[in-house]
Amino acid sequence: MRFRHVFDTPGDNPGSIVVGSDDSAKSDCTAYFNARTIPRIPVLLVNGKPSANPQTDAAFFLGRRSFPRSIAIRGEDSPVDQVTSANVTAAKVVILANVGHVSAQVSDALEALLERGGGILFLPGDQANPDTFKTDFGRVAPFALRKVLLAHPANGEPPSH
Repeated sequence: MRFRHVFDTPGDNPGSIVVGSDDSAKSDCTAYFNARTIPRIPVLLVNGKPSANPQTDAAFFLGRRSFPRSIAIRGEDSPVDQVTSANVTAAKVVILANVGHVSAQVSDALEALLERGGGILFLPGDQANPDTFKTDFGRVAPFALRKVLLAHPANGEPPSH
């Protein structure tokens, strides 16, 4: 027999299953268990190029619908122009999908996120500018952006400039 239940409360969830309907059932008819539930990780997905067209939307394949329910992620999707430092503060992980620029307050919040043990995933694209990348992300990026190479949609090859 399979027992399926979704526990809403993170942590230990003790319980028991009694086989039989008689209140005076013997103790060997009771099975005790503990289901440990991990808390969902708050993830902020910052979309640097939102679009109704999935082929041009920077975060289309990273949206909440892409993650299976079994993964402990609680996501929030935001276009880059609507992201605030409060959004970043509420997250444990921030994914920057084709983000070229953030405000100074968001940049400060990203630095504080790393200081408290959070993580940042950079996915640069055509919005990323090597000249301004260091200004916006230099304090939090583990790399310097020198050049952005984009694949040509027709043949998958980088442009020849």
